[in-house]
Amino acid sequence: MLTQRIEFPVTLSDDHKYTVVGYLSTQAGGGRGPLKSRTLQVVVHGGTYDHEYWDASTLHGVDYSYARHMAERGYAVLALDMLGTGESSQPPGDFVNLAESSGAIAQILAQVREPGHPCAHTFDKVALIGHSIGTITSIYTLGRHGPLVDALVATGWAHVP
Repeated sequence: MLTQRIEFPVTLSDDHKYTVVGYLSTQAGGGRGPLKSRTLQVVVHGGTYDHEYWDASTLHGVDYSYARHMAERGYAVLALDMLGTGESSQPPGDFVNLAESSGAIAQILAQVREPGHPCAHTFDKVALIGHSIGTITSIYTLGRHGPLVDALVATGWAHVP
């Protein structure tokens, strides 16, 4: 598996520029060349994680990496460090809310559809995949910003009535 660190510039409601870091995983030998699948999976972690949620290590001989599993099958996986986590910009905590996070995701989804975007691959389809609060943020993003993806996968979502 090849993993490339990518920085996405985003502008939030305060008109300041921030950076969201993503890790693009592709199959070994695929590099910047053709991928078996032309679908990009943009994955959004839950509240207490970062991009490594999607690329965990091997434990007792069991591989816990979703990114590696999908890359081996020819898919490109872009695992994001959401604002305030990992290597992404760290705005003040009370500023990072659902609206700001969804705005950042919407800008990234628009960027990966543009020619010459930071991923350096052309994708026919984009799927947004969320886990836990990442699922809530993904649903909110599409509800607020429109149909930016071809598919939405919601995992690990729970709520209190």
